[in-house]
Amino acid sequence: QNSLFDQTVFREAYQASLSIMKHVVPYLHPESIDGLSTALARTATEIPKLIAAGECYGPKSSLSERSRYEAVRGCHEMIVMLSQCRDLYGQRVNGRLCADLIDICFQSSRKLLDGHHKGKR
Repeated sequence: QNSLFDQTVFREAYQASLSIMKHVVPYLHPESIDGLSTALARTATEIPKLIAAGECYGPKSSLSERSRYEAVRGCHEMIVMLSQCRDLYGQRVNGRLCADLIDICFQSSRKLLDGHHKGKR
């Protein structure tokens, strides 16, 4: 197994991060409800960094586990925030893009958890 799960999980998370920063965040009000645009931007950039950080420590390290769980948490938060963007700002953001990004976040969280369980064996 290569670093960063053959780079698939990292690459998908990174591409999703770019899409969110380019095609979702700019279309939200800067002072959106509960700071949604700020939280979305922060979490979008955080997930790929956590995946990369987790790989630095090796699969059996407690720091690797912690980074992986934090990345999963970020994916779950992203699912909620993208759903809110789609539902609250339907005229301003692309609903299809949000749905695709939600799917990528869900798949990334599953792959991260599957990778965690494989590393424990």
